[in-house]
Amino acid sequence: MIRLCSRACAYVCAIVVVVVVVAVVAVVGCAPAEPVGPAKVSANQEPVALLTLPSTAIAGEPVDIDGGDSLDVDGHIVSTTISFGDSSAPLATNRSEQSLHWRHTWTEAGVFDVDLAVTDDKGLVGRARTRITIAPAPDTNAPAMTSLALSAL
Repeated sequence: MIRLCSRACAYVCAIVVVVVVVAVVAVVGCAPAEPVGPAKVSANQEPVALLTLPSTAIAGEPVDIDGGDSLDVDGHIVSTTISFGDSSAPLATNRSEQSLHWRHTWTEAGVFDVDLAVTDDKGLVGRARTRITIAPAPDTNAPAMTSLALSAL
């Protein structure tokens, strides 16, 4: 009977040892890979330039362009440059001088790329490009269809 008890105790002891070893391995496996200490400073992230404008417009009519959703998650935007893709000069502004809204009039029909560059307080630049198709302006010198129809009668 003593042997049976000893054998039973041996099994119980073996199970306890296995459970303890598994628990220790599980706890050590969950330990953080890096020592806990002061928060790490992440690298500067590039700002995000966002442009909103219609995809089509008519030559000679002003178009509203919005870059107000542009952002910098780890700082702030300090300057912008926008180019309208036509013969007009790009507009460079200091963020404190102007909000990110523009109005531009294309004088010729065509397809134009509008480019926005935003620069953050640490010197990184984010860029966005949106294409706009400008249709020809209606010919105001052409006779109206109703006057043609009436004169033919």
